[in-house]
Amino acid sequence: MRPARIEILLIVMLIGGVALAGCTAQKSSDTTSGAGGDAATIFAQADTLGEQGNYQQALTAYDQGLQIDPNNIEALNGKGATLRALGRDDEALAAFTRATEVDPSSAPSWMNRGDVLERLGRTTEADAAYKKATDLGGTAQQ
Repeated sequence: MRPARIEILLIVMLIGGVALAGCTAQKSSDTTSGAGGDAATIFAQADTLGEQGNYQQALTAYDQGLQIDPNNIEALNGKGATLRALGRDDEALAAFTRATEVDPSSAPSWMNRGDVLERLGRTTEADAAYKKATDLGGTAQQ
C-alpha cells in the first residue's frame, strides 16, 4: 500500500472509530470504572484525540479504556491506528493481531493487520491478511 493510502486509511479509521464508539457505548454501558468512567466514553475521547492529531494522548486513553474493556475490537483497531501514526509499527501489528484473535471475523482488523505488515515489508503475510479480509467481505486496498 502506498504511504498516501495508509494515511488516508488511518484518517478514515479514526473518524470511523467515533461513529463506532456510539455502538460500543451501548455494549459497554455496564462496564464502568469508578475513577476513570466507562470504557465507551474513554474510547470516544481517544478517537477525538486521534482525530486532532494528539496521538500520544489518544494512545494513553485507548490503554486506559482497554484496561476496562480489553476485548473491544474498535478500540484495539484504534490503538493500532494510533501506534501506526506514531511510527510504532511493531506495536501496531500487535494491536491489530490481538483484534483478529478477539474477533477472527473482523474484516477491518485483518485489513489493518495487512496494511501494517506491508509497511513492515512482510508482503507474504500482508497478502494473506488482505485475502482473509476480502474473504470476510472486506475490500482489498492494494
